[in-house]
Amino acid sequence: MDTFKTIVEIIIAILVIRYIIQKYNVLGCYREPVRKTRADIDTYKDQEQATLQRLYEIAEHFSQQERNIHMQTTLANMSRNGSNFQALAAAYPELKSNQTYLSLMHSVENLEGSIQSSRQEYNNAVGQYQMIRSQIPYCILAPLFGFKAAEYNMGKNQEEASQTAPVSFSQPAPELTAPSEVLPEAEYQCPKCHSKLQQKTGKFGTYWRCENPQCKADFTDKDGEPVIITCPDCHNGYLHKRTLGHQEYWTCSNYPSCKAKYPADASFILTSPTKKL
Repeated sequence: MDTFKTIVEIIIAILVIRYIIQKYNVLGCYREPVRKTRADIDTYKDQEQATLQRLYEIAEHFSQQERNIHMQTTLANMSRNGSNFQALAAAYPELKSNQTYLSLMHSVENLEGSIQSSRQEYNNAVGQYQMIRSQIPYCILAPLFGFKAAEYNMGKNQEEASQTAPVSFSQPAPELTAPSEVLPEAEYQCPKCHSKLQQKTGKFGTYWRCENPQCKADFTDKDGEPVIITCPDCHNGYLHKRTLGHQEYWTCSNYPSCKAKYPADASFILTSPTKKL
């Protein structure tokens, strides 16, 4: 009798374990599409951000080449999304004629479409998963097995982007009403070829460059003026401010043939005695 009872208990235990495994597998089958489509959305978004960054770099390079201050200000203030870059291309036909820019814009449109499709698939998968998870016995087993509730993707990032104030391409930004404070007219003379020096903005801040393409000499900016100081060592090059080992120094433009290096606060570093044209 005891043997029969033991056999029955074993059979019941096997059936219960089999039942639990079956329900676990069902939950897993419904959860996997949620994970996959969510990963797809993240992948497409990463690709979109990388493409938008390339568009920004092309537009920034174009604005520096053309010395377009309005475009530079617009790029600094606008949010990076496909619609703003489309508006930028529409406002500047020269930029629109750039084939790389157009190709990247097409890629952004395709990625946005892929994100929308994946978001719809994700929400469908979430709906099915949540429905099965709310039913008995899954509503009891799901928390025990670690099957957490999934949230719908409502496209919050795009909603926030749509609420961003639109960028104006038709009128200059207010701060450009005083151009002399933003980018002074070229009025300084290159000591090498006697051409005009022009103030520019690059990756490391403001600097001055000779407009002569055969010269292209660069000079450090200080309080809106180029610093033109002949190197005391070689008497041929000019001192540039550089950052070496997290500290600023003045070095010679003829480096490495001239290895002159002076501290940033050297007493002879004064406002450049540059001749205005």
